[in-house]
Amino acid sequence: MFSCIKGLLVTAAVLFALSFKFCDNPVLKCMPRRTRPLIGNLLDLPTSLTTLIPTMRMWVEYFPGICYGYVLWFHYVLVSTGRHRKLLTPTFHFSILDQFLPIFQQHSQALVRTLQERVQRSSTVNVWPLVGDTTLDAICHTAMGVELGAREDAYRRAVIEMGNIVQQKSIRPWLRIPFVFRMLGKEQHQKDTLAILHGFSRSVIAKRRQELLEEGHLGDSGFCIEDMPVTKRRLAFLDLLIMTAQDGAVMSDEDIREEVDTFMFEGHDTTTSCINWALYNIARSPDVQRKIERELDEVFAGDDRAPSREDIGNLKYLECAIKESMRLFPPVTLFSRRTYETAQIREYEIPPGIDILIFPYMIHRDPNHWPEPDRYDPDRFLPEAMKGRHPYSYVKIMVAAILRKFWVETNEKYEDLVFEMSLTIQKHGPLNIKFVPKTRKAEMIRSG
Repeated sequence: MFSCIKGLLVTAAVLFALSFKFCDNPVLKCMPRRTRPLIGNLLDLPTSLTTLIPTMRMWVEYFPGICYGYVLWFHYVLVSTGRHRKLLTPTFHFSILDQFLPIFQQHSQALVRTLQERVQRSSTVNVWPLVGDTTLDAICHTAMGVELGAREDAYRRAVIEMGNIVQQKSIRPWLRIPFVFRMLGKEQHQKDTLAILHGFSRSVIAKRRQELLEEGHLGDSGFCIEDMPVTKRRLAFLDLLIMTAQDGAVMSDEDIREEVDTFMFEGHDTTTSCINWALYNIARSPDVQRKIERELDEVFAGDDRAPSREDIGNLKYLECAIKESMRLFPPVTLFSRRTYETAQIREYEIPPGIDILIFPYMIHRDPNHWPEPDRYDPDRFLPEAMKGRHPYSYVKIMVAAILRKFWVETNEKYEDLVFEMSLTIQKHGPLNIKFVPKTRKAEMIRSG
């Protein structure tokens, strides 16, 4: 009994010392916060992945802009306001991405055919897994130059499971302690999941390296994508990494594997989230959908042809609809950065060793920048400043392919949505959308 009490006292003393590691910092002491002695914000942690966003939103509304908190020896600064910034992606020049348009079109048409088969049985479809399968196929095709084949089910499950593991660590800080993570039996599960992901990537890298060698693409130390003829630039992202790695002098195979895993893992999940929420928001906004329908009719004039780059560029209102959907449902709703030196955030100088939590979900709902922030209004993105940009082309192709064939509807009310966090924002439970074939819709209008 005495040893148990002694152990609890030692533990309490350690926690007390660790919890006050930063609490006496004059900058953090003057920041908005609501902490309890010793345990900090332990009782405020989300209880599950479905309560993460409501809990974080409650904190942001209580302390708008910026606030401070801690759990055990993990200290946080939560930022929920910010300025627009331009995201630079120098690795992907649009002239290279254009070469992948046929692949995006191929997988978009495959998704449309699947939906056409499904609506013959039931017009209401849970779209999330269908879109997820399609985007994973497309990104595997473009990023790695291969199709998943027989290993697809295991790889798909591993992608989903790894996302759950990462988010569990975010809401339960003690899981970041290696000893605790191992004792709870989660370390081996994570290793098994990573073995599937990494094993697939390594086997593909080895296969593609051999194929590129046989094709005569390797061995040129002065290789530059811009020197290649435009007609031959449609190389997978993996191919470009292998060709510029210079036999390990610049990047090892493990370096390449890490880059491809990041691209595959996040590119699939974020694109899936973006497309699903765009369909949902369009389905619950008939006026918006009618504008998109008119735009599609103007651009394609009834022609069933595959969209060209020019066609995609002319779908300006559809782009506004997608951007507004991403404002309301940013695929990555919460991410963090640790300070290793003093960082200036607003009027505060944040000391090293603090986790900075950035919360785009609420940054995008800042009423100072977005009047009626919870209202879906694509007109927010109509300014001429957007003219000439060509982002989200892969998303537009898939959404356009669906909306050219179907009128979409949903009974899922925005205010009733329950979100579930993996690496991206998802709906808890199925996302049910009704797909009405355009021919049937025309018949309904004529008969109505």
